[in-house]
Amino acid sequence: MFKILGGDFETALKKKFESHEIKIKNIGNRADASHIRVEDLVFIKKLGSGQFGWVYLVKHKDIDTSCYALKSVSKASIIE
Repeated sequence: MFKILGGDFETALKKKFESHEIKIKNIGNRADASHIRVEDLVFIKKLGSGQFGWVYLVKHKDIDTSCYALKSVSKASIIE
């Protein structure tokens, strides 16, 4: 019915949908930690505190069993 660059409308929608599905499927496989939210973490214990913030031992609820150190810095110290 409609012709657009690269094919008809249905084909374009299908490609977009498949691309989105692949992106959602790979969301846990990113090299960086931009996809992790605070709600996804289990806080195990406080490791320490310093002049600028605190460090906690955390692990992700679903992805793996590895533990990570999470540094929490107050917004006021970042603005200064």
